[in-house]
Amino acid sequence: MKSVLSFVFFATASCFADTLDLREHFALAKADGNRYSQIELSRRILDTKPDDAPEIQSALLDLCLEVKDYALAKDTVGHYRETLPPAKVAVATARVLESEGKLADAVEMLKKFLAENPAEPSVSREMVSQCERAKQYVELVKFVDSLSGEKLEKKFLMSRAKAHRALGNYEQAVKDGKAAGYQDDQYSDWARLAKLGTALPYLRRDIPHDDYVALIDDAYWSLYGSLPERALASADAAAKLIPSGVAPVLCRNYAKTGKLSFLDQKGMQLIVQCDKKIAASDTPKNRAKRAAALRAIYQTDLAKEDEQ
Repeated sequence: MKSVLSFVFFATASCFADTLDLREHFALAKADGNRYSQIELSRRILDTKPDDAPEIQSALLDLCLEVKDYALAKDTVGHYRETLPPAKVAVATARVLESEGKLADAVEMLKKFLAENPAEPSVSREMVSQCERAKQYVELVKFVDSLSGEKLEKKFLMSRAKAHRALGNYEQAVKDGKAAGYQDDQYSDWARLAKLGTALPYLRRDIPHDDYVALIDDAYWSLYGSLPERALASADAAAKLIPSGVAPVLCRNYAKTGKLSFLDQKGMQLIVQCDKKIAASDTPKNRAKRAAALRAIYQTDLAKEDEQ
């Protein structure tokens, strides 16, 4: 239905150009929320009076970014760079570079712009976003720290928290997460950081790589704290100590899904005890105990292997 209305709109715009000028058509398209009509009309306005419509130039660039037409955004910046607001040019250039896979170049360009124009909130937000996408966590932390004299937006705090988490600075990550102080749902970044705060006392700085129990415990709490890479490293180290153990298998499976469904700390500790008993004495009785423990946490496939 919307496509039919758009067709009618363009037909009307073409047939009755004498009745309404292009700016009035643009206003109607804006009221209708039709971004593609706005883009076409703004281009036609700029074709007729390119230098007399700076607000249309700005609107066109915003629309290009909204619909992710980065080729047109690049063309718009090229044509109207001198009259467009510098901050808009910086943000648009960063998005264009990102679309071309040049994330590092986008970060570097924004860094230079902000060095010369520090009080540009929109560019600061773009800088943080581009650092996140480029996984330049050290640069992100450094940049947000440089803003610490100001009241930081929640987005900046949350982005710095995630950067600290990626860098292994868990205490600071939790601190920033609490300062951000909002929670969307149980899978939000805030909720993950809150869980990391719960797991933090159980995460060792130096994990003994010859201690099966400690390694699995670290893997479990790493999973709870949304640190899957750390969990996998601990699980792999544990698997080398007891190749027949199923606790490392569980950790790997949960790391892939990001959930610890049906498994609490006591359940994991019971599995670990069974793994150690089987490693010391691989008897049908010990296998049966582990099968029962696995079935209790809904790991029926692994339980069947112990029964065979």
